[in-house]
Amino acid sequence: MNNNGIVSGSDFSSPFSLNAAMTDIDGDISWNKQNWASKYVLKRDNATVYEGEEHDFKEQYLESETEYAYSVYGLSKFGESLSTSKTFSTGLGDLELLSVPTSISFNDTILDGTNKVSKGNIEPIYIKDSRKISEGWRLMISSSPLTSK
Repeated sequence: MNNNGIVSGSDFSSPFSLNAAMTDIDGDISWNKQNWASKYVLKRDNATVYEGEEHDFKEQYLESETEYAYSVYGLSKFGESLSTSKTFSTGLGDLELLSVPTSISFNDTILDGTNKVSKGNIEPIYIKDSRKISEGWRLMISSSPLTSK
């Protein structure tokens, strides 16, 4: 026995597009809204990362220089679905000095001929390294001669 039917009240002919603006560690994933869809499911590498009514998603904490396969599914209130898939790549990683100390403070020291060491405090140094393959890096700090009051 064959069952034939006509779907009415739905438009499943609209093309589904999937777009992304990727950086080295995150991305803005978006797709075109479908009038027939009551919700969307977004998957990255077959794992669900979003489910809801919006047609965009902010992806965070990705790895630089990596390909990610995304699929978006539009689901109607009756359970019908349409999907599209696309692969996007994150950009080259970045090494950036975000914050450096503006000064170093030393405790007051009285030199009596034997005490030649003074300890100081330095503000934190923040470095962003999102490169996928870090070849290591070295932070060189230089100072000018100390002056007396």
